Amino acid sequence: MNRVFKRRKIALRGKSLAFCVSICAALSSYIWIAGQAPALAQVSLVNTLLDTAQIEYNKGSYQSALSVSERALETAKELKGQPFLQAKALLNVASTLTALGRYKEAEEHYKSLMALLEANKLIYTEAGLLAFNNYASQAQSLGRYTEASALLSKAVSIGDSSFGPLSMQNVLSINNLAALYLGWGKQDEAVPLIERAAKIAKTPKGKKSIALPYALCNAAKLAELRGNYKQSEELCQQALLATKAIFGEKHPYVALVYKNGLAQTAVKNQDYETAEKYLAFALEIDQKANGTESLTYADTLVTLADIESKAGKYTKAMEHLEKAKAIYKAVLAGNDTINSIAADVTEGSIESRLGNYDSAIEKLNSSLLKVKAILGNSHIFVAKLYKEIAEAESFHNPKLATERIEEALNSARNSVAKTNPDFIDIERTAGRIYRLAGMNDKARTYLEDALANAQVCFSAESLASLSIQRELANLEEDLGENQKACERLKSVISQIEKNHGAESPLLIADLQDLAELQKRLNQGEEARANINRAAALLEKMPGASEQTAVKLDLKAGSNKPITDKWALVVGISNFRDSSINLKYAAKDATDFANFLTQKAGFKKDHVKLLLNDNATRDGIIRNMGENWLGRLANPDDLVVVYVSSHGSPSNDAADGVNFLVAHDTNKDSLVSTGIPMQWLSKMVKEQVHSNRVVLILDVCHSAAASGAKGLIKQPANTPETLKIGEGQLVICSSSKDQVSWESKNYPNSVFTRKLIEALSEAPRPVTEAFEQMKDDVQKEVLRDRASLQTPILWSKQWLGSPPVLSVQPVAPRQGL
Repeated sequence: MNRVFKRRKIALRGKSLAFCVSICAALSSYIWIAGQAPALAQVSLVNTLLDTAQIEYNKGSYQSALSVSERALETAKELKGQPFLQAKALLNVASTLTALGRYKEAEEHYKSLMALLEANKLIYTEAGLLAFNNYASQAQSLGRYTEASALLSKAVSIGDSSFGPLSMQNVLSINNLAALYLGWGKQDEAVPLIERAAKIAKTPKGKKSIALPYALCNAAKLAELRGNYKQSEELCQQALLATKAIFGEKHPYVALVYKNGLAQTAVKNQDYETAEKYLAFALEIDQKANGTESLTYADTLVTLADIESKAGKYTKAMEHLEKAKAIYKAVLAGNDTINSIAADVTEGSIESRLGNYDSAIEKLNSSLLKVKAILGNSHIFVAKLYKEIAEAESFHNPKLATERIEEALNSARNSVAKTNPDFIDIERTAGRIYRLAGMNDKARTYLEDALANAQVCFSAESLASLSIQRELANLEEDLGENQKACERLKSVISQIEKNHGAESPLLIADLQDLAELQKRLNQGEEARANINRAAALLEKMPGASEQTAVKLDLKAGSNKPITDKWALVVGISNFRDSSINLKYAAKDATDFANFLTQKAGFKKDHVKLLLNDNATRDGIIRNMGENWLGRLANPDDLVVVYVSSHGSPSNDAADGVNFLVAHDTNKDSLVSTGIPMQWLSKMVKEQVHSNRVVLILDVCHSAAASGAKGLIKQPANTPETLKIGEGQLVICSSSKDQVSWESKNYPNSVFTRKLIEALSEAPRPVTEAFEQMKDDVQKEVLRDRASLQTPILWSKQWLGSPPVLSVQPVAPRQGL
């Protein structure tokens, strides 16, 4: 929410031309002091040209606005004793060049403007202060925080000496400098400025001006950075009321509070529905104020699309991105702005979440080249883009992922303070990527740095700090440093008790982990006490009594070798009915398919991946049968079927049958368009000729909250409701009456990510990996959701030892 009120019409992404009104008023006294009679006709012409430029700018006709502004500038230069007119024209040209993405040319005009103001001693006027603010806005947006802070600090100093430290003339500079420090990660420097702005806002004039809502917005941003989202939202709501009261319900400032304040706070709370509502209000105001062909409208569309993509509404997001890109193409005439590139980045992110990694990486790398051409390498936007590419690469190219995350870190170090939230997130991501790559020493270094910075930025008891503490405890446990991990978890538990009470379900997973460590340290009494305490808290959880135990029916038999291995992997994020879209299901399927081919020894032509519109009801059934598995698999082969999608509730009209939702399933006609769950194992038994099949279902039948994967709350599959064929082993993501959750921490379902991690650690039976995965899933969901999710596993008459997915086949055949 930084720079929420940086004068809508003088900010980098705003309409700087309106600044000419202020500069004209401030400089009017200089017209006659110059000692020469003004050339009234030419003065009138310049003002007429600037008015025309403003009209063209408001319509989004930026090329026309630039042409007219340049003519005004040339005319103003011919006038003697009229520096204010030349300053007005210079600012108009610079601002329009910025809007068109011609940043270098804009920079030259800003330098000329500052030199003109300095030479004519106009920097000590309101006009001078506004010029400093406008120039600083450009510098900040281009990542030049040091230069921007110098400009704004000078503006504050001039304002103090010329108008007084609590003057209305100085309020813009004070608030902008505070916002700069907040975005930079320098909260300590921002605090006294926020307090000073609040004093100005309480004055009679301040209460009726931009001073009040801007001060409230900066205070809200500070609360957000400290992790106090409730206070942040309350302050944003106060800013909204103040803005409406001062400027009216449909003023563009109101749109800025919705877009950069309330919507962003809602996103922090992962309340995407509310964030979308706020963006819709902002879009309506932007449309009325600027029209549907303006850059402001396009920028708001990109922000909305980004939020929709986070909510898994990919179709709507892509529609809004296409609209925004059409506006950028028409207005920018082939140039790129930071926001137009942001549209490409959001597209790349969507491709990644849909599991289309090649396309995602191509789009993100293309965006990286464009943004570096504007910003150079030292900018937080560049750093975040490197991080996104690193995450996309992490599962199938860990080495390249480590290189990309190092580039992200270097870019971030040279652009923002270490206590900037984005920098902390990049460090934390680096820790995860290096851990995935098996480089635990580097992982530890980055996680420890992230923790130290998070404790300064957010506080030691913040959720972010506690989460990093847990990651470090897990890493220390892996390294055999059990005593260190034990002490760290005790600290986490103490903080949770302090903030949430001794009966909080958030304690359960940490108590369980602490007990395991205490067992290894031969602290049996302490371990038993924590186990009992965790069990008592667990019993109070909704659905705790309904957990389904692991049920294995492993029959003795000869362990025949696996002749070959095949897999059908299905993931659906985008449904024909977009109202039921999921965020990560297609990505989950892609990640699981990559695991099979890269770590479990499956040949690429032995794994069929069906995503989104390829995963229709007919497509799934045919590939289960004659098109793929039924055609290729033999009795002594190993077959894996993985499905990530919605599960439907049981349907009274269909004798209590549950349905798997395909891409083209009509949720109002499940019987004819869905795939009955009870058919799955029957189809496998009758159409797939393998005697050894592992069926993995990342689906459930509950969607009581955002982030869940079912349609409505109903009992999930159990051994009693899902008929199991002989030689089948079934793993389901959640137990009866539970939710299968998508993660808050990474772009996957918790179940699929933890399953891949457990299977990747070492070649071992699926049953052993399942036990680890089950514990990991339950603990993460308890910590992040205060809810239960317990995966279940069962089989019927599996002959011989349980399957090992990474087993080497003895007689592999050619695939299709």
